[in-house]
Amino acid sequence: MHIEVNSVGHRYGVRSGTVLDRISFGVARSERLAVIGRSGCGKSTLLQIIAGLLTPTTGEVRIHRRAVAAPSPRCTLMFQRPLLFPWFDVASNVALALRFAGRQVEAPAQVGRLLQLVGLAGYEKARVTELSGGQQKRVALARSLAVDPEILLLDEPFSALDPVTRDELRQEIGAIVKKRKITLLLVSHDVDDALQLADRAIVMASYPGRIVADIALPSVPLGSTDYADQRSQLLASFEPERTTDQSPHGELALPI
Repeated sequence: MHIEVNSVGHRYGVRSGTVLDRISFGVARSERLAVIGRSGCGKSTLLQIIAGLLTPTTGEVRIHRRAVAAPSPRCTLMFQRPLLFPWFDVASNVALALRFAGRQVEAPAQVGRLLQLVGLAGYEKARVTELSGGQQKRVALARSLAVDPEILLLDEPFSALDPVTRDELRQEIGAIVKKRKITLLLVSHDVDDALQLADRAIVMASYPGRIVADIALPSVPLGSTDYADQRSQLLASFEPERTTDQSPHGELALPI
């Protein structure tokens, strides 16, 4: 397996509830996996553990059979918000990834190619404050791809986007990861993100965060009866939403 998640559990402190409870799954090389579930089920926490930004309370993550102990340019995370530097232009924001990886000499050749790849050719000198939300997401995607990662982690990459921009970005990301044979791990609460980008979906439930379903997603035409059937299957896997802000054990649940 390219990624192995082995009995990962996490708490944010002795007084907090269990955010993740014995999460285990594998992701094959070049596989596209979606982790979906309601807000608060620990999806983003899990993604940060895989990226090496958080240390799990229990269990471990392995990439290429080596335990993850810190972030690596081989595995990049695109956060829910673009997190761009407003005092830099577009090209400088993309080049930051190469600078942090010690590969800044590649920036002149790489940046233009990456911006063309995400549909932003000609925007090199634009200020990020002049861009739309969808364009800022594209800059963040280009930055995530700058170091040629083997694994791309996406945390709710289409949140707060209009439906047209959302569909465009789904198509672009899908085409990029297929062409480059990137292993993709996407977290979302939107089942259509999973259906249009993933080969497989893991469904998580809350309080504590745990896996309740692991579903293969054969490629089917958008809008077809098979697509509707897959969508219904994923939605049926979601647990009923709780009406309290407390966990079953009376502990305060953290909305991560």
